[in-house]
Amino acid sequence: MLQSLKSTVLAVIIMTSSVAYAGSLEADMQGLAKNYTVFMKSNNSNQAKQALSQMKQYALDSKQNIPDTLTSEPDNSPEIKAYDKMLDQLVVEVDRLNILVDRNLQQAQQSNTLMKIKEAGHKAFK
Repeated sequence: MLQSLKSTVLAVIIMTSSVAYAGSLEADMQGLAKNYTVFMKSNNSNQAKQALSQMKQYALDSKQNIPDTLTSEPDNSPEIKAYDKMLDQLVVEVDRLNILVDRNLQQAQQSNTLMKIKEAGHKAFK
């Protein structure tokens, strides 16, 4: 009985942790924004890297959700491809900053490329 209860609790924890990423586009964007703030305010590289890791997961999940402005577009339309490309750029930049954090946290935080990608994405797809 106790083993069954432990298994059930473990299963619920695993399912809810993976569901945290599988949400709406709005939730993904909120997760990106929250973790961007954490990254920018981090005083240590471990916290910064954790925030970047979360950002990457939210960016990847965002590829499964398209903005309302693109819902009428076919999957292979130039607009959808541009949206995917923008998210790919975000993932590449997050990976680049993750490497830079190991060498120089302040320099990684001073990079404004994440903000530029965000602004371009909002201008194009919001």
